[in-house]
Amino acid sequence: MTRGSARRIHKPWFAGSASPGSPLAVKLFVVPATSHTRSRSARSSAPDQAPAVRRGTVIREACAFCAQRRNLSRTIRIALVVGIVLTLINQGSVIAAGHATAATWVRCALNFVVPFLVSNAGLLSARR
Repeated sequence: MTRGSARRIHKPWFAGSASPGSPLAVKLFVVPATSHTRSRSARSSAPDQAPAVRRGTVIREACAFCAQRRNLSRTIRIALVVGIVLTLINQGSVIAAGHATAATWVRCALNFVVPFLVSNAGLLSARR
């Protein structure tokens, strides 16, 4: 086998938990090597470019993809719904009692920022 056609054997975490004759027994399966299983040097598309230049390009492309109208509207809606729920769960009693400080409002803002970033990370991982 050549380096690019190497195969990896995957064993699920639950494969050893059942007896061989039981319906829960899982056999090993072979997955052909793809671009994500090859080494970093084997999949480098532009070896003559400096790593910092490629990284900057990748970051700009990722930001442009996340800023597309359809993606941005989806991630903002997710951030609003999850942010409201998290704020009510984590800070609702403090706000309702009237004891909210500046730190409370910063925490509330982060309840919206974190789901926004996570949903964008999900978009980017699905794109890859």
